[in-house]
Amino acid sequence: MPNLNLGYVSGARQILPYKVNASSVVVAGDFVYLDSDGFLRPCAAGENDPIGVAFDTITGGAADGDVVCSVDVSPVTLYRVTIGTGTLTQAMIGKLCDLAGPTSIDVTASTDDCVQIVQVDTVNQYAIVRLIGSPAGVA
Repeated sequence: MPNLNLGYVSGARQILPYKVNASSVVVAGDFVYLDSDGFLRPCAAGENDPIGVAFDTITGGAADGDVVCSVDVSPVTLYRVTIGTGTLTQAMIGKLCDLAGPTSIDVTASTDDCVQIVQVDTVNQYAIVRLIGSPAGVA
């Protein structure tokens, strides 16, 4: 029977702390990004600059930055995710795609190309992926 557990699969993790946006609920395993003020939020569909995967489940505090969430920012960590939009095929191995939400990918979109598919389970529609860094410049 295949392992259908979502989340961490393999790779050396690099865990760093990030201050959380006050209105956010971050769940362990969520792809996360930094908002325009530099506070952590869970990714939504189409988010183009995820910084990593949440290691903790955290509810934002009374003000931005009141609480901290540990985030895996390693470029070599692999994660098992669901397919939020589209149908996964064998030909997608090695290809880039977009996020469909905090724990899923969109295999019909290639606008942001922030996730690389490294392995597929076409029967159960799960992919093993890694994040591809594409952060914006400071200016």
